[in-house]
Amino acid sequence: MFFFLHPIFIVLPKALMSADDLSVSVWSIVTSPHLLTALIAWCAMAIWVLMSIYKDRLNLRYETWRLMHVTGFAIIATLATLHITTIGSHGQFNPRFNTLWWLLYGLSMTLLIYNYVIKPKLSINQAYSISSIEKITDSDWQLSVQNNNQTPLVYQAGQFVWINTSGNPYSLEQHPFSIVSATADGQVNFAIRALGDYTSSLGKLKPEQVVYIDGPYGNMTLTPSQFASGITLIAGGAGISPMLSLLTQLAKQQDQRPIRLLYANHNMSRMIYLETLAELQRTMANFKVQLVCEYIELYQTYEQPNITHGLIQGQDIVDTVTKGQESQWAYYLCGPAPMISNMRDTLHRLGVSNNQIHYEQLTF
Repeated sequence: MFFFLHPIFIVLPKALMSADDLSVSVWSIVTSPHLLTALIAWCAMAIWVLMSIYKDRLNLRYETWRLMHVTGFAIIATLATLHITTIGSHGQFNPRFNTLWWLLYGLSMTLLIYNYVIKPKLSINQAYSISSIEKITDSDWQLSVQNNNQTPLVYQAGQFVWINTSGNPYSLEQHPFSIVSATADGQVNFAIRALGDYTSSLGKLKPEQVVYIDGPYGNMTLTPSQFASGITLIAGGAGISPMLSLLTQLAKQQDQRPIRLLYANHNMSRMIYLETLAELQRTMANFKVQLVCEYIELYQTYEQPNITHGLIQGQDIVDTVTKGQESQWAYYLCGPAPMISNMRDTLHRLGVSNNQIHYEQLTF
């Protein structure tokens, strides 16, 4: 914001004097060769920010957008630093300001080099391989990978990793997937729904194929809910993956609190891990599952007490919580953007604060 407002702050005093002074000041900025680096950096920054905001509307592959984004950052940072240290009045009167800016610039570029050069090289020694790839529904795959060095991935339940299956550790073609398994036992499992270009080609992956993993990332873990009176998990479609990881960890900890899962899908054929959920419901002290199916009329054989027709409604959430304790529970959400937005609004209407809501939004 300060970067964008910087030229406005400079010309604002001129605008307060007269329109002529303002026009002269703006023209001098636009035409001055000494300010060329600043002008290019300012315009480029505006374009790159807009490209980030409207990324989904651009007809660009994610990898192409990412390369442009990183390259643009390096160019903008370089031009801005050159401008600040050559034209900026603070640096002219006190060289320590210029030293500080070059140190910050050096740190930024070091992090860039680490992420895109050094880190991929280090990942070669920590390569994983596919132990199994199995289609579990007409649109879902279960992928299992293990570390070739028998060093388990250290992560918390609910986190995700970036997976690179290109065979090239320097490739920008990486995809984020939530971990289904709960603890690091040498093998890491993922449930992946075939919705995009990459996920629709998962059948091409082969056992023992080398993959590279970057992570874990994400803070939708059990840590922020350790003092909550109860936990409500709300999953939409592929959003069941991190929820299953959280549930498995809660079961392993023998958590005695009331734990509820609302699991929604378009149709019953896309409901995955139902047997696992049923087993968790049988063995956990106070865990209940409520399935919500939009087109359940097509699957009459699934008419059971824990399956309702339609979409998740506010009353469904209210029914999961101990009455009067809405503000003492923790809520975990994972699913498509419209669902997350709707569920957050619903929780806010119930008096639930933001620090009680932990969510991840799925995009494809």
